[in-house]
Formats: sequence, structure tokens, C-alpha cells
Amino acid sequence: AALSFVDARYRDDFISGTPALAVPAGNYLPGVPRRTFYSEARWSPLGQAFNTAFELRYSDRVYASDSNAEWAAPYSVVNWRIVFEQRASDWRINEFVRIENLFDKNYVGSVIIGDTNRRFFEPAPRRNAIVGINAVSRF
Repeated sequence: AALSFVDARYRDDFISGTPALAVPAGNYLPGVPRRTFYSEARWSPLGQAFNTAFELRYSDRVYASDSNAEWAAPYSVVNWRIVFEQRASDWRINEFVRIENLFDKNYVGSVIIGDTNRRFFEPAPRRNAIVGINAVSRF
């Protein structure tokens, strides 16, 4: 698990942009969530041959402008993965399936800081799957 806390605030008043906007000391830096959290619950009943895991990610509110008038709401999202692994000689091969945004949550995935057209928010992908194979050889 990982938890972060960032108190990224402006220390001094300043003027920003066109038209001029007074930004008071104490406003939060746009694009920086105060808190983020990541946790993973993993199960490996067959050792290296198989594992599955659920991941939980949380992000606090993210401001999109120096004025702090616009922000993306906090969100939590759950991902799931399953991995099968085979080893032979110098090779290690993994087949995996990953489902991101397992519960198909609508949330803002990123912000465009200070967009003059006020299009600050970009949606995160809906539920999606990634299927793949990874092969590694040591020599």
C-alpha cells in the first residue's frame, strides 16, 4: 500500500494570466491532488505459476485553475488482473488479463490546467480490458 499527502499551496499572492487574475496565497497548485492512495490484494495459490489481484486507487480533488474555482471530484477506482506464468530454461512467459475500472465508474482522469476555453476536464476510460503475453529471456 502507498499513501501520499502533498500540501502544495502558493506561499505568496500573485497575478496570473490574461485577463489578469489575482491568485491569493494559500490557494492549491492546480493539477496536484492533496492525497492519493494505492493498495493491492494479491492471491498466489500456485506460487509463481498463477496469481490474481485487485487494486484500489484513490485520488483527492484536483484543481484545474490557479483560482481553485474549478476542480475534478475525488475518485476511487478498482482494477483486477490475472497472470499465468511458465518458466523453461532461460525463458519466462506470462499470459495476463487486466480489467481496469472494474465497476465502470465515470470520473475525471486528468485536468487541463488553466484552459482558456474552460475545457478543463478529460474523462477517464470506462471499463476496459488488456490481454497480453510477455516473454523474457535471460542470456
